[in-house]
Amino acid sequence: MLKKLSIKGFNWIDVDHPTKEDIDRLKKEFVIRDSVLERLVPPIKRSEIEEYKSYLFIILHFPLYISESRQSRSTELDIIITNDTLITSHNGDLSEHNNFFRICNNCLKDKSAYLGKGHIHLLYHLLDSLIDAQMPMLDHIADNIYIIEENVFKGKEKEMLREIAIVKRDIINFRRIIKPQHAILESLTRKAYRFSGAKNIVKLERHAQEVIGSNIKIWNTIENHKEMVESIEDTNESLLSYQLNETMKILTVVSVILAPMALIVNIWGMNVGGMPLTDDPFGFSIILLVMFLAGALLLVYFKNKKWM
Repeated sequence: MLKKLSIKGFNWIDVDHPTKEDIDRLKKEFVIRDSVLERLVPPIKRSEIEEYKSYLFIILHFPLYISESRQSRSTELDIIITNDTLITSHNGDLSEHNNFFRICNNCLKDKSAYLGKGHIHLLYHLLDSLIDAQMPMLDHIADNIYIIEENVFKGKEKEMLREIAIVKRDIINFRRIIKPQHAILESLTRKAYRFSGAKNIVKLERHAQEVIGSNIKIWNTIENHKEMVESIEDTNESLLSYQLNETMKILTVVSVILAPMALIVNIWGMNVGGMPLTDDPFGFSIILLVMFLAGALLLVYFKNKKWM
């Protein structure tokens, strides 16, 4: 579906779920290569920016978190900038983008800050909103890290192994999606000036740096989350290793205590003549007592050595 906002001096065309009919309409209205317009339809995995004589073509990806499946995925935003038009194309799952377009549509009459400074300023407002919309996803990851940390120190180390893996997967996906954004935004800052006209160049540069700063803030936040979950994972593994060592120590002590008892049983179990206590009516009790004393002495020895 193709939607259009016409503001004095420029246009914003937004294509939601682009179809072949939408692409054909854009081909008729603009002098843009068919190969560029046709790339608006299929998803493209790689972010990039391409400069042509009369327009810029940009592909950006933004993360989306699906709470039902506890997974994050990327969604694509395609952007074409001409001298007087901003064209955006997406698949409708960027809720912040849709809200931004609706706000701009509602404030056409008062010429708000979104619309009064040209289509490049409008683009930076849009990008700033989309980047800021990533913070709730990072807050969700931070909440999960906090829950994991609490449970690790409540003795739920084994249960947290899967939770740690899920959070690490979210962080890996998030980093993979947003890492190319910085280079694209830096390149956009250098290339967008010739499409903005001579007005408000200083404000445009300041706005561009604000958007880049927001992107850096997002990246630093996800890096902090990465370091935190890795530290918690190391702590969790240390606690699991300690528990395993304690278990192995107890099993070793038990094995050592039972070893002399088993030796005594095997000796008196041999079917040979002349074995002491075989004819003694208290022989069985004496042998049990010797076994008990051997185990007790070893237990006292281990206690004194603080091995248990």
